[in-house]
Amino acid sequence: MPRYRKLIADPISVMLFSAICALWSFTWLMGKYQVNSGILPEIAVVYRFIPIAIIMALISISCGQSLKFNLKDAKILFIYSFFCCSINFILFYYAAIYTITSISAIIFSFSIIIIALLKYFFVHKLDQVKPIIFSSLLGIVGLVFIMW
Repeated sequence: MPRYRKLIADPISVMLFSAICALWSFTWLMGKYQVNSGILPEIAVVYRFIPIAIIMALISISCGQSLKFNLKDAKILFIYSFFCCSINFILFYYAAIYTITSISAIIFSFSIIIIALLKYFFVHKLDQVKPIIFSSLLGIVGLVFIMW
C-alpha cells in the first residue's frame, strides 16, 4: 500500500509560505521602482542584496551558525552567488527597461531553471533537481497562459 503525504499542511508551514508569498510580491514592486528610477542596474543590485546579506548574517549569528567557510566552499559560494544573485538580476533589470511588467515576470521565472541547473552542477544530485525543473516549467506555462 503506497504511503500518501499529509494533504493538510501544519500551521507553521502555511504561515511561512504566506510570508514568503507576501514578501515576494513586494520585491516585484521594488524591482519596478528600481528599474524606473534611473539608477544603474549594477547599483540597484547592491541596494537589493547588501541589506539582505546583513540580515542573513545577523540571523545566522543569532542562531549560533558559523560563518566560516573553507576556501573550496567559499569559491563555490562566490560562483553560485555571482550567477544567482547578481548577474541574473543585472540582466533582468536591463531587460525590464525594454519590456512590460508581465513579460518581465515571465522572463524572470526562467531563472529558477538556471538555479536548478547550478544546483545540479554543484551538488550533482539529479533526483533533487528534476522536481524543481518540472515544477518551474509548469509554473512558467501557467504564467504564459495568465499573461496571454
